[in-house]
Parts: sequence; C-alpha cells; structure tokens
Amino acid sequence: MSLGVTTFSGWACAAYGVAPTGSCNDDNRCNECLTCGRGDGGFTEDSGACLSPYVRCVGESRTCDADGDEACCAFTACVDACGALDDAAGWQCLCGSSSRATCALGSAPPGTCVGDHPDGAALALGEDGWLTCALDLCVSSCIP
Repeated sequence: MSLGVTTFSGWACAAYGVAPTGSCNDDNRCNECLTCGRGDGGFTEDSGACLSPYVRCVGESRTCDADGDEACCAFTACVDACGALDDAAGWQCLCGSSSRATCALGSAPPGTCVGDHPDGAALALGEDGWLTCALDLCVSSCIP
C-alpha cells in the first residue's frame, strides 16, 4: 500500500468551502511573498493578485519561452538572480540603491538589473508592473 500526496490550490479549497485567509505578506519572507503575489492563487486572500501583469511580462507559459516580452523576461531573470529584496544587497543588485525608496528607474547604473534592462524594468517596475504590484503586497516582507 502506498500513500499518495495531493496538493490543493486555494481555489480548490474555496470550492470545498474553505476560504483563503491572510495575505502574502504574512509569510514575512520576501521571495515567498513575491511568488505568492505573482502565483495562481492559493491559501491567502491576495495570492495571485499580480498574476495578470506577471503574465503580460513573461507570457502565458510563465517561462518566457514562447510569448513573453523579451525585455521584461530579461529583467525578471535578473531580478530572480539578485536574491531576496529584503536587504540592501538585493536592491543594490536590482537598481544600485539600498532600498525601493531610493531606486530610480532613470538613473540606475550599468551592472544592475534596471541599468542593464531599462525597457524590462519599466514594464515590471512601472505603475502597472508585476513587481510594483507584488512589492505593494509585500510591504513589510521586502523592506530592507
């Protein structure tokens, strides 16, 4: 006899009368919070809130393989390589500053994600960008 492991999304739980609770930010880990925000939905009330702008960036496949915006995909890969955005080192990698508050899209130096991928940064960190949306969800998880 073997045991099967089944995973359920928040949507499946909602179908069975178990509503998602809390928020992505409750996790208190920046990368997990960002993933929650750009995910398909899950166990928090705001999970997947940034899915639409994320899909506009990386494409329906969410892998940038076929239909993602090339510039936004390059920027997103760079962001993922920077590590957590909950410390100054992550923001230094992202835009050459120590925090979101001091990150300036138009003046980031070369060698940073924003400096090397300005068009992608504008899509992801712009007013309707997936990273802007996710960082707004993760207000305390991603503050250096």
